[in-house]
Formats: sequence, C-alpha cells, structure tokens
Amino acid sequence: YSYPVFQAGPRVCLGKETAFLQMKRVVAGVMREFRVVPAMEKGVEPEYIAHLTSIMKGGFPVRIEKRTHI
Repeated sequence: YSYPVFQAGPRVCLGKETAFLQMKRVVAGVMREFRVVPAMEKGVEPEYIAHLTSIMKGGFPVRIEKRTHI
C-alpha cells in the first residue's frame, strides 16, 4: 500500500475507487492536449534489462509536444 492516504487493511477508504477514477480522467484530459514523442537519437536502440517487466536501461527519453487541433 504505497499511497497511505487511503489506509490499508480491513478498513479501506470507501472513496478510494472513485478518487482513482477521477485521477485517471484528469490525466486523460490533460494528455489529450499533448503528444508524447520518443526523444532517442537516430540509430540508438534501447537497451533492455531483464526484470519482472521489461524495462529500459536509463529510462525512455521523451519530448512532450502540444497538439495542434484542426
């Protein structure tokens, strides 16, 4: 339980699911206005690290660009 505001154990906050749903909707609304573009240099391939999930060494550099609406 990495987010202690909602507590843990048998008495979990009743509004937890609603709060997470609202957070997801806000992020989706903000992300609609921007575009995430990979910022890797030409010819550079990402180096993967063996892990439970596939992760990249040094992270994955990106640029955030404002979308132009038509």
